[in-house]
Amino acid sequence: MNDDSLDSWGERIFQKVITGNYGMRLYYRFLEGLHQRTTQNKDAVVAVCGERGLGKSSFAILSSILLRRIGLSYSFSNNFYGSEKTKEVLTEIVNSEKTVYNFDEVINYGYSRNATTRINKRFANIFTMARKLNNVYFYCIPKFRKLDSDLRNDIVHYWIEIFWQSNTKDHHKKYAHAVIFRKDKNPISLDPWGFEEMRAYKYKKVFTHEAQQRILKKMRSYVCTISFPALPLKLEEEYEQLSKDALRKTMSSIKEEKTNIY
Repeated sequence: MNDDSLDSWGERIFQKVITGNYGMRLYYRFLEGLHQRTTQNKDAVVAVCGERGLGKSSFAILSSILLRRIGLSYSFSNNFYGSEKTKEVLTEIVNSEKTVYNFDEVINYGYSRNATTRINKRFANIFTMARKLNNVYFYCIPKFRKLDSDLRNDIVHYWIEIFWQSNTKDHHKKYAHAVIFRKDKNPISLDPWGFEEMRAYKYKKVFTHEAQQRILKKMRSYVCTISFPALPLKLEEEYEQLSKDALRKTMSSIKEEKTNIY
């Protein structure tokens, strides 16, 4: 996917978003806010969460292409799936400015159960040191609560929870709903996302997306509900193939590491 193709897709997606419903226009305003942070000598780390198949990858790629249209740097080589090239890209980040990076399905790096791993600590250190490089990072994981607390409370600025996707067969009419959360800036707060205040809902059974949205909207860190379109089919197919190739390389490297150990 070359730069001309990304710019062409960006214009098409932009037209679809600004002529869409109110939620889509809110989505674009959120991206403008991310871009504004980069003009104020800040970075932006966005955790994109939700069940598998709801559109985490689509959200990250769509957002990256639109941010490129606004003025940030982004290429398809800035998408990293699983552990493929993750170690290398962390060193590359410090040499970039106002660039968008996507880390997709990086559950091995940043999850609480892996909090003591060297690469996880390196993630936190890089994000901390590189904050004045004005980059935007999308960090796609299934569950936000399972993210290591240091990363969640100190590094992440926004949490996107995707909770519903339309089931229409017409790909051009597909879209999804997500909720934006922003971290409380209270310097002495031990729970900047407001999880502890929601303990009464911890064991509540939820089976519909309407019920899920009602709970999400009660959180102190809730900002708004947005909508975003499906990734263009051709772009989706190309990214899916790239992600499969990266996954195979990742599995091969894991198998090789295990073989070397034994």
